[in-house]
Amino acid sequence: MASLTDGNLRFLIDECLSHKLAEIVKTEFGCYAVHVPWLGKPPHGHSAWKDPDIVSKALGEDFVFVINYRRDFVVKYYPVGGFVVHSGLIIILEKSILDSEIALFRSVLNYIDSMNRIENTLI
Repeated sequence: MASLTDGNLRFLIDECLSHKLAEIVKTEFGCYAVHVPWLGKPPHGHSAWKDPDIVSKALGEDFVFVINYRRDFVVKYYPVGGFVVHSGLIIILEKSILDSEIALFRSVLNYIDSMNRIENTLI
């Protein structure tokens, strides 16, 4: 599995969080990151990306998924009666204040940098 230090982790930043998080991943840690609105046209003819499609994208393309709204997504990553293998799930709870969001995310990335692996980890 990829690690932050080898530059091979891929991050998908949910649209409810700032695109600046993707920029931090790229410029400060040298990893690939994409903000959901940057993904292009949503599947199934929708006008916006829907949660099931975002989760499918994160799981199908081995993204570490960075979100703000934990209730829905934790259930989707950790379904009742089964366990989905994933590249990692990061939940940033301080969405409303950009400086706090960025500071928390940098702290998480530094924490991940000290880990050997993060697959199947909820941070």
